[in-house]
Amino acid sequence: MYAGMEPDYSIWETTVPEADGQVSAEAYVTRWSADVRNAGRRIRGVLGYCAGSVFAAELARRISEWQNEPPEVVLFDPEVPTGRTLYIQFHQALETMAGVLTPDEIAEVRAEGQSAHGGKDDLVAYGAALGKIFREAGHVAFQRIGLDADRGEELVGTFLSFLTWLAVTTQIDPTAIWARSVAVTSATSTNGLNTVPPEARDGIVARELRFDVEHRDLLRTAEVGRAVTELLARRGR
Repeated sequence: MYAGMEPDYSIWETTVPEADGQVSAEAYVTRWSADVRNAGRRIRGVLGYCAGSVFAAELARRISEWQNEPPEVVLFDPEVPTGRTLYIQFHQALETMAGVLTPDEIAEVRAEGQSAHGGKDDLVAYGAALGKIFREAGHVAFQRIGLDADRGEELVGTFLSFLTWLAVTTQIDPTAIWARSVAVTSATSTNGLNTVPPEARDGIVARELRFDVEHRDLLRTAEVGRAVTELLARRGR
């Protein structure tokens, strides 16, 4: 991860708390920004990956409020999640149950997931609906393989936390911070700015660096790491 970056950079990674039904983007960012501020260190940059780029924008904005020099903001294939994003993650999670649930059962659960959206824009509600469907399907699958109920709930909880993390990005407007940020774009057509028509890209970010690597390899490509190191060096030592 972050291959090629200078070893003297300390990189902190945000963690997602368990979803408890009362989670918001505000709660996430307040927790993270408090940790950063309490550390008392100068923040040279904020890095965001995929949907995490939305949170990176808000975190960078808050750091700019107490730090004289705003941090460099680097976004790796930045995306704003949609209902389709949530459904794709739901679909992929169901694939892990394919050897336990029958094809007909999997198809039925997928159909439930699609119909739960109903064309609504409320991603938080949709994420909660997908979570409920996934929990019910997981309960059946875990019983069949004799998995301990607590362990099964732990696995479900991890996925629900991820869905919530994606859904609450709609509560943040990253536009202003993205407009002064640098985007690192992969060669994967289904990720990041590659999903935006060329004529609509103007102004989304201040600068775009493109690399001929797959989306999944962005953080482990040395060439990308060196480019990020150069960007952070602009903030001085």
